[in-house]
Amino acid sequence: MEVIALKKINNNEKSRTENVIRNSFFALISKFGVLILQFICRTIFIKVLSEEYLGLNGLFTNILTILSFAELGLGNAIIYNMYKPLSDKNHKEVSKLLKLYRKSYNLVAIFILGAGLLCIPFLKDLIGDVPNIKESIYVIYVLFLLQSATSYFLTYRR
Repeated sequence: MEVIALKKINNNEKSRTENVIRNSFFALISKFGVLILQFICRTIFIKVLSEEYLGLNGLFTNILTILSFAELGLGNAIIYNMYKPLSDKNHKEVSKLLKLYRKSYNLVAIFILGAGLLCIPFLKDLIGDVPNIKESIYVIYVLFLLQSATSYFLTYRR
């Protein structure tokens, strides 16, 4: 009886090791793919639009990245707490955690939206020399901000 239990443990450990290796391999390939696609997108971005747009893109992305620190690893903490209820097939606990996840991310999205709107009066100070572009810098920034906030409103579904 003990031999059978040990074989099951060894098979589980082996399959876990194989899964870790497989997941690591695909994560590495995925990361390289993302880097290559980012390079291609930036190259096309510069050729189709001008460097001024690329500069605004970088600045607005950096501003929203700083605002996204409001999340503070909340998703990782909640996902970590889901492992046990999922393995125990405790659907009520998973449902409670998903509701908490949704409420938390909605608060994060509202905070990012509010803090991002508060940054609007300071955009010209952050930009320095205003680039020579046709569109309003404020409209472009608000579109970036809405994209970021919307992603937080929908993140809990992932």
